[in-house]
Amino acid sequence: LCLVSDRLQKAIGQLQLANVSLRATRQELRLLDEQLDIMNQEAEVLSREIVRLRDSYSHTLNHVPHPALMADEDGTIEAWNDAAQELFDLAAVSSTGMDLCEIPVQPALSKTISRKHRAALERGHPLTLKDQVILVGRTIHHMDVQFTSQGLVIFISCPARDGAVDLSAAS
Repeated sequence: LCLVSDRLQKAIGQLQLANVSLRATRQELRLLDEQLDIMNQEAEVLSREIVRLRDSYSHTLNHVPHPALMADEDGTIEAWNDAAQELFDLAAVSSTGMDLCEIPVQPALSKTISRKHRAALERGHPLTLKDQVILVGRTIHHMDVQFTSQGLVIFISCPARDGAVDLSAAS
């Protein structure tokens, strides 16, 4: 009987320790849950801000009278305006997600665009290609191409080299 009592006391002690451990774990889980809620709220705020900025950039792009494109730091096109859609004869839906090197221009200019984009990212300061000549269909266009280290790429067409647009923004 004494042996059973000792075992019972030992088991009770182990259960009490387990109960204390479970309470501490439960408290840690509550704290983690609260932290996850805070992080989720912050992520929702940031997500709304990203959507707001994209809408603002798209709105700005659509009010530029010249073809303009916007790409991220990986060179993936995020937005372009109606003038660019018309110039390159592509549907806006199919353009988003397209890589810069897929823009329908001469291969040499496409390679230059990709190379300059990488260089802007590596150097951390803007690079500009002035008065690039491209042939779209049978029409010659002159474009300035600006690259920034934030990943924003802006194409500005200046067909007659007058009324050029100076557009600057950050991602």
